[in-house]
Amino acid sequence: MNVFNKKERVSAYFSKISKRYDLMNTILSLGMHKIWKRRAVKLGRLKKGDMILDLCGGTGDISMISGKYIGPEGMIILYDINRDMINRGIIKLSKVNRNKNIHFVIGDAEFVSFFDNSFDLVFVGFGIRNLENPEKGLREIHRVLKDGGRFIFIEFSMPESGAFARLYNLYSFYIMPYLGKIIAGSKEAYTYLPQSIREFYQPHEIVELLDAVGFSDISFTKILCGVSIIYEAIKS
Repeated sequence: MNVFNKKERVSAYFSKISKRYDLMNTILSLGMHKIWKRRAVKLGRLKKGDMILDLCGGTGDISMISGKYIGPEGMIILYDINRDMINRGIIKLSKVNRNKNIHFVIGDAEFVSFFDNSFDLVFVGFGIRNLENPEKGLREIHRVLKDGGRFIFIEFSMPESGAFARLYNLYSFYIMPYLGKIIAGSKEAYTYLPQSIREFYQPHEIVELLDAVGFSDISFTKILCGVSIIYEAIKS
């Protein structure tokens, strides 16, 4: 494996932690990640019959939340590059996907294998930051959305300055890797996580990227002093 290829490196991390991924998310966020995802889905204003792309969908939390809103006439494509994460999602969602309206595709978010104007809404849950070329991924999202379609994604960010930011740095750079090692068996994956957050775009830079790609009505909401941010945009 080429250690300088981010795509391969990140995929290897997710393969290693896939069995404990959901547990680690719950532990590290104190269960709040589920609340954030529900909030993001609610902002999507889903309706019966919608076509949804859950990009970088992982083990399927957003797909699971969305499925009940769109009915059997709607469809969700859970799309992820990592086979191990997809497999965990298939197992998890087989218990709750009563409408059989969630389908799984292994693929690269920078080369989405669907036609132009295919989806009413695209969700991404904490995945844009992991792309090798985020701008290319955003252009693909814009391409596969229908005119007037909504793009909603959640991403981590560095919290605002002050005592909370210092506490968060201590937690993310020391405690998080330690928990990753003893629970998920990979200190490296949970060392990458806070590093990738620190290196990622600032909110105003993401807004500029979305605007350059062609989105309109762009807005974002900070959660927990900026630890997590929900972005919204429309394909004009």
